[in-house]
Amino acid sequence: MGGLPSKNFIVSAIVLVLLASGWIAIRKAARFEPISNNAGNSGISAMNENESGLYDEFAKDSDKDGLRNWEEALWNTDTQNPDSDGDGTNDGDEIKAYRNPALAGPNDSTISQKEAEGYIQQPKTLSEEINNQLNAQLLFAGGDAESLSKTQTEEISGSVESILLEEAAKFQDAFTSSDIVISARANLRGYANNIAAPISSNFKYLTEPEIDIARKAAETQNFANIKKLESYITAYQKTLAAFKKEPVPSAYANLHVELINIFYNTERSVNEMKLLETDPMRAMVGVQVYRKQVERAVKFFKNLKAAIDKEKIVFAKSESGAFFNQYFEIVSQTR
Repeated sequence: MGGLPSKNFIVSAIVLVLLASGWIAIRKAARFEPISNNAGNSGISAMNENESGLYDEFAKDSDKDGLRNWEEALWNTDTQNPDSDGDGTNDGDEIKAYRNPALAGPNDSTISQKEAEGYIQQPKTLSEEINNQLNAQLLFAGGDAESLSKTQTEEISGSVESILLEEAAKFQDAFTSSDIVISARANLRGYANNIAAPISSNFKYLTEPEIDIARKAAETQNFANIKKLESYITAYQKTLAAFKKEPVPSAYANLHVELINIFYNTERSVNEMKLLETDPMRAMVGVQVYRKQVERAVKFFKNLKAAIDKEKIVFAKSESGAFFNQYFEIVSQTR
């Protein structure tokens, strides 16, 4: 059996991955494009990034043996054979029994349950949980951190991304039309002016995108500036409170519910990013959720612009709604 990997090996590798590609989803670079350089930009940025199929790819278990393909790479087992060593027990069941799926039984025990439980401590954070999971796979497989193949290294990165996507998927919308004020007296011009006002006011001096604050902290390992995110969280909370009280034209109730949920989940994602120093993987989940809300925000502004154009509304510079013009200009150029 090879030497045990350092308990800090996976976390150290994760930090390096965070630094690579400028704080983005592992192995896939996203292109962030600020919507505006003007004051008042909340940090919501337009990006072109297609995550379609990522989760399916990393959750794939080709031979249905209970091991995902990336786990098979760590164990050196066959992704097309549910019983790689031909001993009558499928690979996934062997691992659950602390047996080596690449070595025919019955004498294929890799480590005792007592040893495993002594090595893997109860995780307190998502980062520790991921570290434990991957270290356990290396440990049971007799892996040596220094002797990992290129394929295994790539699969480790893929496994981390898979876990992050699973965690990000747990973030769900919390608001429905029953949570907003629908008014027969409200009109689109007034509504747009009234939702623009709290955004412009609350984010007026918050001109650095949240994602940049997190990225810089990860790159420099200087986490003092991560406290800046607290001001963003407060701004999201204040704006969300104003949105919930705003009378909405019935025709645009669904649009407003979408806006509220975008701000709600973005605030939650920034809260996760704030944990960068103590739980970097939880912060990465925040980045994943943040990116999804960015995509939703782009769609929201496209739909709002279409509604305003349909009613031939043009905001005067003195109107709060004119704040949205900078966003409309950008989304009109996106697909």
